[in-house]
Amino acid sequence: MPIPVNISASTGAAILGASRYDTAINQWLRIMESRQPGFCEKNGYELPVFEESAATRFGSAFESAIIGLAEAKQGHKIGFREAEYKIAIDDDRNAITCHIDGKYDDPGYTLHEAKTTNYFAWLNNFIRGVDGEPDRVPVEYLIQANHQMLCTGADKVILSVLVFPKRQQEWEDEGIVIDDHESIGDMIISIYRDGIFKARVNPLVWAHTLNDMGFFHQYDIIANQKLQELMLEKYEQFWRENIIGGNVPDFQDFSDVRAIVRDPVGTIVLEGDSALLAKEAQQIAREEKILKARKDHLKTAICQVAYDSENTIDDDSKDKWIFRDEYGAKLASRTAQRFTWAKAKD
Repeated sequence: MPIPVNISASTGAAILGASRYDTAINQWLRIMESRQPGFCEKNGYELPVFEESAATRFGSAFESAIIGLAEAKQGHKIGFREAEYKIAIDDDRNAITCHIDGKYDDPGYTLHEAKTTNYFAWLNNFIRGVDGEPDRVPVEYLIQANHQMLCTGADKVILSVLVFPKRQQEWEDEGIVIDDHESIGDMIISIYRDGIFKARVNPLVWAHTLNDMGFFHQYDIIANQKLQELMLEKYEQFWRENIIGGNVPDFQDFSDVRAIVRDPVGTIVLEGDSALLAKEAQQIAREEKILKARKDHLKTAICQVAYDSENTIDDDSKDKWIFRDEYGAKLASRTAQRFTWAKAKD
């Protein structure tokens, strides 16, 4: 009998085709490989490998700190950390499951979910609801929360988000890294300068500092019965057609194509709408080539002006050229390695 497999809250959005970071095909490959070891090699597929990143390292290190901030803000303790819940899919012990970050001890049934992000991602993806409108969070978090409520019967998830002023990878590049620290049995922030160790800081200290600076936020996600019914329907369809039926899910991005079709051979005749898609892509490629040539010409012309200019202000441009318009708005910059355009404002 194949090994039982679970559809977890963290993979639900990918299976539904609503994740920015993963795809249904990646989840399908992982599940099929776990049920039938050697499945990917036998069929010539590429098994996706989880790659740890600065974002995941910082997220793990700050889990306990976020718990403390959330408890203080809500006035309720959080228990049942990493408790597992499941709903059976079939008679073979396959299930829809979740491990919750925790549950508040309030009179209702409120779950705690913790996330970390950087300021730029937070600014673009989180919106506080006003005048009775619900808070808006990234769609994968909305699905994850409703998946958890589907499994547990909870009616609300409070999503706690700790925002870092910089991207986590930038911090690591600067020598601010996450280490396992045996003496405290937890993760610690180690700070290095030019490869030389300088200091250690407990993530709890940083979390409280960020909270004082206004970088900790909470968002209410209320159970959505219609969304949960749709999710359950899609999960069951995925299980029936793709897992039990063995059918490859539709491609969502080009990484899916590379994972499934590793040695493409043959001539494919495109007709009708398919041919139009290919011709549209050809036209875009031509336009991109023209635009790239034009952009290179503009960069060269601007740098010529800079080279010839006697009107240079050095207050904020000690190691690069910075180009501004007459009103002070930044337009571009050029270091020894690269030319960068400032983000255009609407």
